[in-house]
Amino acid sequence: MTDPLDLLQTIKPVAIDHKVYQTIVEKIAISKPIVPLQWLHTAAAILICFISIEGYLLASESSQRTNDFSELITQTDNTLYYE
Repeated sequence: MTDPLDLLQTIKPVAIDHKVYQTIVEKIAISKPIVPLQWLHTAAAILICFISIEGYLLASESSQRTNDFSELITQTDNTLYYE
């Protein structure tokens, strides 16, 4: 039975062309981006608008809020009763 390490010694290195790296880099440079930059700019602008609208609504809501509970307590009308 042969030793598996002997099999590794029989592997011969393969010489590749020196232009392989350059051709890969060129193909990457030629390929189009997956998402166009215009769509990214549009999505970012919409996101900024939504965040600013939410901030505006939160700021305006806090100015209208009262801190007392007088609106929750019902006022009884006792004008028909003799007291």
